[in-house]
Amino acid sequence: PAVDAVILCLPHHLHKPFTVEALAASKHVLVEKPMALSDEEAVEMVAQADRFAKFLSVGQSTRFFASYQKAKALVADGRIGEVVNVLHQRTFWLEKLSTEWRRNLYECGGMHLPIFGSHDVDVILWLLDDKPERVWGSVRAASPVTKGDSDGVIGLEFADGKIASIAFATRCRHQRAETVLAGREGTLVVTRNEVRLDGETIDLGEAPDSFTLQMCEFTNALIEEKQPPASGKEVLKVVRSLDL
Repeated sequence: PAVDAVILCLPHHLHKPFTVEALAASKHVLVEKPMALSDEEAVEMVAQADRFAKFLSVGQSTRFFASYQKAKALVADGRIGEVVNVLHQRTFWLEKLSTEWRRNLYECGGMHLPIFGSHDVDVILWLLDDKPERVWGSVRAASPVTKGDSDGVIGLEFADGKIASIAFATRCRHQRAETVLAGREGTLVVTRNEVRLDGETIDLGEAPDSFTLQMCEFTNALIEEKQPPASGKEVLKVVRSLDL
């Protein structure tokens, strides 16, 4: 009874059952990403949170990077005008998986999409404050490290005409993680540690690391009895875009 909230850092296939049980035990929940392995699972988790009047948050930590926080503010302030195109690229050389359960397609739900793609889709939809009208993609299992998705491209199309694309490769010797937002009046380039507006580097100032900020905002929301960031309801659109 003294426990108010739980943080669930579990293999992906356990996110839904443990979240449902924790909410039924009257605990608020911060569950790691991906929120769930299917839209059906995610909907059940949100319904359970509503049923027991508890808060459900998802560990979408990329949106808490200082660089993406700054980019969000710049977009909201209209510094690049209406966004028409978002290009996101993540490439790296995957030598081995960090845990054995990530080799199991049932437990992991794939490879790149649940582990990294859930971050990529979330941060794009969060920056745009929108949800896609159409999602398409092509993925490949091209790595000896895993039988899951290792390389591919995802396209997101929105009702107002803007588009976004995510390209990823895990057997690439050139490492890159970059988001480009092309607006009618300017361009933002965002990496983990830097933001450039039309080529000019923007000062990020002093900021806590992403996991610290995520935890602070989650606990503050519980104290203030308000919806936490990256709520289950908000992240539904991420799961629906991937439907792992």
